[in-house]
Amino acid sequence: MTSSGDNEATVDFDDVSSGRVADSPEAVERVFSQSIRSKFEIYSYRNAASILASSFPEQFSEITERLENFSISKSMIRMPGGSKGPIAKYVDTLFTEEMEWRETSHLERKSDS
Repeated sequence: MTSSGDNEATVDFDDVSSGRVADSPEAVERVFSQSIRSKFEIYSYRNAASILASSFPEQFSEITERLENFSISKSMIRMPGGSKGPIAKYVDTLFTEEMEWRETSHLERKSDS
């Protein structure tokens, strides 16, 4: 973290993307299997992975199951997608409304000040 001139803490985005301010690797190891950790570079911030695993075990199990089986090919990467490429379409099949997953958008309400 870096400090701004008005004494508010700010996060340097290079620290976030590199994982330098992430939870410890041991915290990630406690919640993700070795097979998932070997396939993906995983960072958890502010204990998010542990909280998700303990507070929403069914959803966390569904997510980790999909990660275990997740696979994309070179042809999927190389194929142009237009509005939605083959990888995005594939991910849509992993989390369907029939499984009670749905895509949402997050809207922030501006303060009245």
